[in-house]
Amino acid sequence: MTSTDKVYLFVPLMPVNTNTMKNVIIIFSILLFGCRSANQQNEKIISPSKKYYLTTTVNASDNSKGDAEVVIHLYSTSGQLKFSLNTHAGDFSKWAVGWDKINDTVILFSSDIGTYAWQIEMDSLTSITLNDNLMQVAKEIKINKFSNNP
Repeated sequence: MTSTDKVYLFVPLMPVNTNTMKNVIIIFSILLFGCRSANQQNEKIISPSKKYYLTTTVNASDNSKGDAEVVIHLYSTSGQLKFSLNTHAGDFSKWAVGWDKINDTVILFSSDIGTYAWQIEMDSLTSITLNDNLMQVAKEIKINKFSNNP
């Protein structure tokens, strides 16, 4: 097949040359696979006390609907996994995770499920009630993550 040969894309009567077809496949692949991992956040997010750090993963296998959900992993600074929490926040929505500026409180902003916060108690995460300060920190976490892509 030469670059002037025609193939049919989507609609049987619409001729497209092979270079155009390759470009369409590349763009479609980027959109399909790029969007899936766009929200993944694998860096270590260190707590204010420096006793812990967080990482996040996206786990599709825990959900019968097949939706990918954000999981928070709490580690000691020595790298020992202390606790994992499936937040049930969808990965296909905007989300961001971070720490309160002062306390070792984990904050999740999610356009899917809302904003949540957890305190560390006995090396696990315990849900706490949001106050105005935590809501403000959640907004800042969101802005920091999405400042280039609102």
